[in-house]
Amino acid sequence: MTLSRIAEKMGLSKATDAGTTSQRLDRERGIIDRGRLYSFRHRALEAFLTTSWPEV
Repeated sequence: MTLSRIAEKMGLSKATDAGTTSQRLDRERGIIDRGRLYSFRHRALEAFLTTSWPEV
Protein backbone atom coordinates (compact mmCIF):
# COMPACT_ATOMS: atom_id res chain seq x y z
CA MET A 1 0.00 0.00 0.00
CA THR A 2 1.36 3.44 -0.85
CA LEU A 3 1.26 6.52 1.35
CA SER A 4 -0.96 8.20 -1.28
CA ARG A 5 -3.53 5.42 -0.97
CA ILE A 6 -3.38 5.51 2.82
CA ALA A 7 -3.93 9.29 2.78
CA GLU A 8 -6.84 8.89 0.36
CA LYS A 9 -8.52 6.30 2.62
CA MET A 10 -8.01 8.68 5.57
CA GLY A 11 -9.79 11.42 3.62
CA LEU A 12 -6.68 13.58 3.22
CA SER A 13 -6.01 15.58 0.06
CA LYS A 14 -2.23 15.05 -0.04
CA ALA A 15 0.02 12.12 0.88
CA THR A 16 2.29 14.46 2.83
CA ASP A 17 -0.62 15.14 5.20
CA ALA A 18 -0.30 11.53 6.39
CA GLY A 19 3.49 11.68 6.78
CA THR A 20 3.52 12.52 10.50
CA THR A 21 1.04 9.75 11.21
CA SER A 22 3.11 7.21 9.28
CA GLN A 23 6.29 8.20 11.14
CA ARG A 24 4.53 7.72 14.44
CA LEU A 25 3.09 4.34 13.45
CA ASP A 26 6.57 3.20 12.40
CA ARG A 27 8.92 4.67 14.99
CA GLU A 28 6.82 4.89 18.13
CA ARG A 29 4.22 2.17 17.76
CA GLY A 30 6.01 -0.38 15.55
CA ILE A 31 2.82 -1.05 13.59
CA ILE A 32 4.02 -0.45 10.02
CA ASP A 33 7.17 -0.71 7.92
CA ARG A 34 7.70 2.37 5.78
CA GLY A 35 9.34 2.29 2.37
CA ARG A 36 8.22 2.74 -1.22
CA LEU A 37 5.31 0.52 -0.25
CA TYR A 38 4.01 0.48 3.29
CA SER A 39 3.35 -2.82 5.02
CA PHE A 40 1.89 -3.81 8.35
CA ARG A 41 3.83 -5.90 10.84
CA HIS A 42 0.68 -7.72 11.99
CA ARG A 43 -1.49 -9.41 9.36
CA ALA A 44 -4.73 -9.21 11.35
CA LEU A 45 -4.28 -5.47 11.89
CA GLU A 46 -3.60 -5.00 8.16
CA ALA A 47 -6.76 -6.94 7.30
CA PHE A 48 -8.81 -4.94 9.78
CA LEU A 49 -7.60 -1.58 8.44
CA THR A 50 -7.59 -2.36 4.70
CA THR A 51 -10.55 -4.70 4.18
CA SER A 52 -14.02 -5.34 5.57
CA TRP A 53 -12.60 -8.12 7.80
CA PRO A 54 -13.86 -9.45 10.22
CA GLU A 55 -17.31 -8.90 8.74
CA VAL A 56 -18.34 -11.48 6.16
